[in-house]
Amino acid sequence: MVKNHLRRRNPERVAWTVLLSSFLACSALTLSLGFGGGWWWRNAAIPQTISMTYNRTVLINRSVPAGNPVEIPVGATIVTDEDAQATLRFTSPDGKEELASVQVYGRTEIILTLADSPRFTGGLNPHRIQMNLTSGHVQVSVSVTKSGHPVQVLIRSAPEAITIIENPGSNASLESTVSQTIVTVREGQALVVAQRRGIVVATDQRAEVRPNEPPTGPLPAERNLIRNFDFSTPLNPETDWSVNIWPPGDSDEEPGNVNLTAKDGRPAVWFLRSGQDWGRVDVTQEIDQDVRGSSHFACISICLSTCRTYGTVGCRAANAR
Repeated sequence: MVKNHLRRRNPERVAWTVLLSSFLACSALTLSLGFGGGWWWRNAAIPQTISMTYNRTVLINRSVPAGNPVEIPVGATIVTDEDAQATLRFTSPDGKEELASVQVYGRTEIILTLADSPRFTGGLNPHRIQMNLTSGHVQVSVSVTKSGHPVQVLIRSAPEAITIIENPGSNASLESTVSQTIVTVREGQALVVAQRRGIVVATDQRAEVRPNEPPTGPLPAERNLIRNFDFSTPLNPETDWSVNIWPPGDSDEEPGNVNLTAKDGRPAVWFLRSGQDWGRVDVTQEIDQDVRGSSHFACISICLSTCRTYGTVGCRAANAR
């Protein structure tokens, strides 16, 4: 019993235990500091500068901003009125380079969630810009930088779409509603991800994302914005064309009419009116699309005002890309 008691209290064994424990603790601390310091050196970030110029009414966090330009903090919500427009510029922390710009069109709401750059030249991360496009229309341009770090713009939009734009010189527009996101690339390329599937969209291409579906595309950038553009179905004021016939200046004259017909084997709309006095017959359609930022667009209005003749008016579809 005495020998066992002395063995348990063996000072040599206690000393070795303490020595080994200290050595292991010191080694673990040294490795932790080394790896932790290296990780911090590679991943440390510093905030970018975000400035904004605008016209008309633009709200920041739903209060009217004052001054022009305005410096915007990360976390801010930006809302534009229907006829307003704003430009966000993201500048490197040292103020030497513009990293990206975002054109914000009317009826748009975005939330800035991240804008930082590597603190050190050896950092691994790109210049990161992230935002949520709640609704509306934005156009993103990624600059060609001279620093060793690329620029990455990530935009989340409904319905559960993620768009990543990081090729230098890329330019893309995003249109978002609760039911659809449309990404159109003007220059460069973008990655569009939804439902764990991604597609790359290149110059003059677009992708579309709808609820619970992977991205559709790549599709041609050009889109037809006119419903029943070829008059292949009866005119319907609830869904496409409204027919408008004004009474002529002379009440004894016929007001005119609009009929669907065929011209050279293709569906066409026929405007007919005879008389000597003023009269007007037309069909109209409200497109309700913001085409600012499109490289080519055309909106259509078909109208025939005649005093002494009748005729037909043909049309081409309106496109935007």
